[in-house]
Amino acid sequence: MAQLIEIDGQQDFEKKVLTQKTPIVVQFYADWCGPCKKLMAHVEQKAKDKEACFKVAKINVDKNKELAGSHQVKGIPAVYLYDKSKIIDQFTGLNVQKMDDYLKKSSVKLTFVGQSVSLGGQQEDIGNDQINVNLNAGQIVVDDSKPKTNVTIRLLDGQQKTVEINTSDKVQSLFNYVKIISGISSFKLLAGFPPKPLQNMDATIEDEDLEDSRVTQSQ
Repeated sequence: MAQLIEIDGQQDFEKKVLTQKTPIVVQFYADWCGPCKKLMAHVEQKAKDKEACFKVAKINVDKNKELAGSHQVKGIPAVYLYDKSKIIDQFTGLNVQKMDDYLKKSSVKLTFVGQSVSLGGQQEDIGNDQINVNLNAGQIVVDDSKPKTNVTIRLLDGQQKTVEINTSDKVQSLFNYVKIISGISSFKLLAGFPPKPLQNMDATIEDEDLEDSRVTQSQ
């Protein structure tokens, strides 16, 4: 699930960019800037892919002059690749190829190593390293004007996270969110009793009767 975040001020920047534990792309833009619009349109098109899981923070230079100054922005679009609160690369101008490279680098690593526990309680050995879970890595955008509910997710390592989600959202949105926070691309989500895999990614949360429910990540 791709994330496009609008930054409003220094505190918002520190909260949404500098605290990220995974790489994030930052683009400075202006509403009147043609190349900025073209570059962001390219990013938004990429974000429509269900498998996309990159993060881009957008900063309007006219509304955030202090941030633009601290980044020494001299032309726009100005794009920075952050990793663990540090700038590791940057470019200026309409460079689609460079942006694609940044989006790839900011995507969650979809690999899994470690052990999982089956429903019967036995451990399944599927690697030697530690599970790389980041419960703060993703966010589900909720429309407060629409019905919403809470879903509790139990991850392979036993950690749990309760999220708010619109009942009209598709199961695919929940699946993409779990993929981001767990760093795993190949898994199942089990729901109901007895637990059964959620197979229809186009079904809504309401269709699958997931209101105020629990789902379990399984291999």
